Amino acid sequence: MKENKNILVSHYQRKKIGKVFSLESIASFVRESCDHKFKFQKNVNHFLSIGILRRVLDSFYAIFKQGNINHVMGDIHYIGIFLDSKKTILTIADCVSLGRLKGIKRVIIWFFWYYIPIRRSAKVITISEYVKKEILSYVNCDPDKIEVIHVPILLEIKKIEKKYVTSKPNILHVGSTENKNLYRHVMAIRDIPSRFIFVGEPSKTQLKFIEKNCKDFLIESNLTEKGLLDIYDSCDLLLFASTYEGFGMPIIEAQARGLPVITSNITSMPEVAGTGAFLVDPCNVDEISYAAKKILSDQSYREHLISQGYSNLSRFSKNKIAEKYIRVYTEILNINT
Repeated sequence: MKENKNILVSHYQRKKIGKVFSLESIASFVRESCDHKFKFQKNVNHFLSIGILRRVLDSFYAIFKQGNINHVMGDIHYIGIFLDSKKTILTIADCVSLGRLKGIKRVIIWFFWYYIPIRRSAKVITISEYVKKEILSYVNCDPDKIEVIHVPILLEIKKIEKKYVTSKPNILHVGSTENKNLYRHVMAIRDIPSRFIFVGEPSKTQLKFIEKNCKDFLIESNLTEKGLLDIYDSCDLLLFASTYEGFGMPIIEAQARGLPVITSNITSMPEVAGTGAFLVDPCNVDEISYAAKKILSDQSYREHLISQGYSNLSRFSKNKIAEKYIRVYTEILNINT
C-alpha cells in the first residue's frame, strides 16, 4: 500500500445556500483531523441539487475529480453511481425522505439516492445505529458494509459553574422543521413560568403560535459559533423531544455546556443521549411537561442528568471519531491494493 500521505481522498459535497449543513461540518472536521494521514480534495457541486439535468451534469463532472478514495457526503448520493465502486464511500445521514414521500417520487428517490448508490459503494457510513437499521430495512445489503460513525462534538466542552434559574428558567428549543415538535413543546411549558428561547427561523404560522402561547420568548437565527455557545450558556434546559432524528446534535451540544436535556425515547435519540437525558414520548404533551417540571424542581436529579451528560460526551470525542474515519479510509485502500 502507498504511504497514506500520498493518497488523495476526494470529498463530494452539495452546493448550499447560506446555511452550513451538518454533513458539511463533518466533512470539514474530517479534512482537518485527518490531514496528517491523507491529502484531501473538496469538490462542491456546480449546481443546486434540483432537476434532472443539473444532477446529471454534476455527476458527469464528478467522474473527472476522483481520487484514490471517493467520499460522497451530503444529500447527493446519486453521484456515487458514476464513481469507481471499489473506491467509493457513501455517507447517509438519514432516510427521512423515504418515510415522507409517496408514489413514483418515493420510488425514484429510493432507487437513485439509496438502492443503486449503496449497491455501488465499497462502504456506507451512517451516523447512528438507528439509521443503519433504517437503511437495512429499505435496501438489502451486507450489514458489515454499513459503518456507524457518530457525529463528533465540535463545540468546546466546558463544565460551567452556573446558577440554574428555576423560578423563571430559559427553556431552549432548536429548529423549525416539523420534526422538531415546536407546537407540543410550547404546549408542554405553557403553564410553566419561563422564557422560551427559539433558535431557528420560524414560519409565520409558528411565530403566531409562539406569540399566542408564550408570555416571554426570544427568537435567534443565523448564529455564529460564539453566538450559539452564548445561547446554550444562558439557558437552563434543552427541550428536544423531536419526532425524528438521524442523530440529534443539540443533545450533545447542550450536554457539553452543562445543560439538562429532555429528548425523545424514539429513533436515534436514546442512543445519542445515553443516560444524560430525560427520555419522553414526543407525542405526549403531559409527559414532556412532567419532565420539565421534574428537572426544574429537583436539583439532585438535575445535577445527575448534567453529570451523566458530561460523561456521555467521551463517545463523541474528536480523536475517537477521527480514528474511525482513518480506519475506514485505510480499509478501502487495502481492498484496492
